[in-house]
Amino acid sequence: MQDLTGDFVYNFFNPKAGINLNLNKSSRLYTSVAVGQREPLRNDLKDGIKGESVNPIKPERMIDYELGYQYTRTNGLHLGANFYYMKYDNQLILTGKISEIGEMLTSNIPDSYRTGIELTGAVQISPLLRWDGNITFSENKIKNFVEQDIDVYDGDWNWIESRSNELGTTNIAYSPDIVANSILTFSYHGFETALHSNYVGRQYLDNTSSKERSIDAYFVNNLRASYSFKVPHVESVELGIWVNNLFNVEYETNGYNWYSYYLDGKRVNEKRYFPQAGTNALASITVKF
Repeated sequence: MQDLTGDFVYNFFNPKAGINLNLNKSSRLYTSVAVGQREPLRNDLKDGIKGESVNPIKPERMIDYELGYQYTRTNGLHLGANFYYMKYDNQLILTGKISEIGEMLTSNIPDSYRTGIELTGAVQISPLLRWDGNITFSENKIKNFVEQDIDVYDGDWNWIESRSNELGTTNIAYSPDIVANSILTFSYHGFETALHSNYVGRQYLDNTSSKERSIDAYFVNNLRASYSFKVPHVESVELGIWVNNLFNVEYETNGYNWYSYYLDGKRVNEKRYFPQAGTNALASITVKF
């Protein structure tokens, strides 16, 4: 049994300052700087480093710089852009490894950052049709990353050594460079239908930026329809239906590396994925009194 006895005290001061400038009735410009810190979770302390009586995993610290612009009109038009840069010290990130009971593990990364631009938009195309959307382009990087303790075996499965690889700047695991969403909504006299579209870029299962250990980008559409009407003695009745994964796309949203090693000079990746359901539907009845 591992001794998990220990006292962990974290004192944080997380200030935030910002400026908001209303250029006119439709436009505003804003900027902010904020400090955010968070303590390791219980699982981080328990499973971060095996064999230690008291786990030396550290809390995470981030400085977030943001600059944005928003334009809004009373006719339903909305445009927005937000640039951000998040500088981390000891960021707690998923490594792609799991514990003996299948929990995904995190560890401290000394020097890393996330930066990107978020674009939002909405327009009332007609009295019946509206579109809302957003897209984020980002970089999520680790500086001077070293992949550690990769087992090396010969062709007869005899263990030779543990190898470390200096990889320089790499992508943070589970952090896609592009995420986009779109909602096209049609409404008419209590009837409403909406097409929800979601795109997520490639996600790496560890911090090595290896395409062989990654989740492919995916694009999924969901269709929602509802009809609301009134009946005596109740406020309203709504009939609804969701058709998820409308075009029956085969995709995964998550996964991990169960084991990655060298065998007879070749890298072997034993990956595990969480596949998502094909086309499926959900119906509902909502009664408001």
